[in-house]
Amino acid sequence: MNGELSSYQATWVNRIWILKYKLCTALPSRSGCTNRLDLDLSLTGTGMKALKPLKSYMLRRWKTGLPPRHFFTCARPGRTGNAASKNTPVPDDMIHRWILGLPGPNPAIVSLLGRKPDGRSEFSFYSFYGGFDRQPDHPGSLSFQEWLRYWHGDLSIVLCEHPTCDFKPIPPEVLDAIVSDIAGLLSAGRMVVVIDSGGQTRTGIVCNHMHAVEDSSQFT
Repeated sequence: MNGELSSYQATWVNRIWILKYKLCTALPSRSGCTNRLDLDLSLTGTGMKALKPLKSYMLRRWKTGLPPRHFFTCARPGRTGNAASKNTPVPDDMIHRWILGLPGPNPAIVSLLGRKPDGRSEFSFYSFYGGFDRQPDHPGSLSFQEWLRYWHGDLSIVLCEHPTCDFKPIPPEVLDAIVSDIAGLLSAGRMVVVIDSGGQTRTGIVCNHMHAVEDSSQFT
């Protein structure tokens, strides 16, 4: 087995996580549930605190409005400068590091992930589902929102999903809804990060629609 889980084992691990997620969210004050991250990570031999934050690929900062307010765009977790990363499954530990590396404080993710040009889900690379995916088609899996709440509930990350199709136009009404969410999150003091597959095409359309200007000044 070389230390790797078979697809059968992985399915049951996901089912166990979902059961524990439901129990812990239903009974948040019970012993063990308040420290569920330490409990689950002990199963994998990995501590969340030991993970090194990972800077997002194609991370760019933008400013909009008067006075100017800043937000960010980037590629989805798992994408790198290596072309092979476009179609490579992404392990959860890499996503944890991506989450820990998001600009903050008070991060909010506006996800444009939906489908690839060939119809595949852009969440097919992850252990969770989202975008256009339907829950009945993913038994034993958490949604992106549930995954964030389960593993990173202490960060109180807000997720807004506006699924789109890569390399296809974004309908005007969807663009307006995306911009409205970004504006609302910025007004609420959130550090907004808009993500698509490669961090350029669809996020660029949104920035153009907002008349946002890239801020190339140094940031950490």
